[in-house]
This record gives sequence, C-alpha cells and structure tokens, in this order.
Amino acid sequence: MADLRDEVVRVVSLNDNPISYCGMGHIGLLEQYQLYHHPSRERGYEKTPAKYLGFRYDGQLQSYHKVERWDEVDDLSAALNELTGREFKRSVLGWAHYFLYKLGPRLGPDRVIRSGQIRNLRYDIDMDLLLESETVKEAIAKTKARRSQS
Repeated sequence: MADLRDEVVRVVSLNDNPISYCGMGHIGLLEQYQLYHHPSRERGYEKTPAKYLGFRYDGQLQSYHKVERWDEVDDLSAALNELTGREFKRSVLGWAHYFLYKLGPRLGPDRVIRSGQIRNLRYDIDMDLLLESETVKEAIAKTKARRSQS
C-alpha cells in the first residue's frame, strides 16, 4: 500500500442546486451514481485528473473516494446517459470538455472533519494531513507548509 504522505486528495465543495441538464445536483450525482465532473480545459480548473477526490458540503468533509476511472469527454450529457441509464438533456454549458470521474466506494473519513473558514472551491491536500487534521483549513495550511519546505 502506498504511503498516505505520498497521496493527494483533491477536495472540492459541492452543493445540491439542480444542474440544468439533469435535474439533480452534484451531491445527488455523487451519492446516487458515484460520479463527479468538472471542465477540463477552462481557466481556473485543474488540467490533470485527480487520483482521489474528497467532497465537502454542509460544513464538513463528507467523503473521499479513489477514482476508479476517468475520461475526458466532449459530450457530458451522452456520457452521463451511458453511465446512469437516465436521459439527461444535452448540456447547454459553454464548456466543451469535461473530466468525468467514476468513483470507488467511500473511504472515509471515520470522524467529523469540519471545513473551517475556507472560500475556494478546490484544494489539493496531502491525504495524511487531511486525515489527521481537525479541519480542512488546517490540512490546507499544513500541506502548504510541507510543500514550501521541499
């Protein structure tokens, strides 16, 4: 097994506001289908897919998962239709390319890890620091400190 110090979790903030093309929110897609997606070539979004994804909402880290597989797709609706068996409307968003992740089972956390006062939507955090910290904010600070030393 890999050393947790060498593993990075991309922690993202989710809400359950209905997405125009599917009538459910990101939390619903995660909980019902173990799916997550984001634009892959837009400024401000990661250009490389994650190995682990963590999800925070309702003020805390709710879960983290190993990515079983990912694809870069240019028709998100068709890819979601295929993976879920549901009929999603064609996406009307302006982005043409997405990373679509199929996630493995929930790995944790086994305790409450509050978000803390953080604003950004996405952070890459060292897994060992995330799991030992009281808050996601604390794990972000520890990860930044560790990386500045190397």
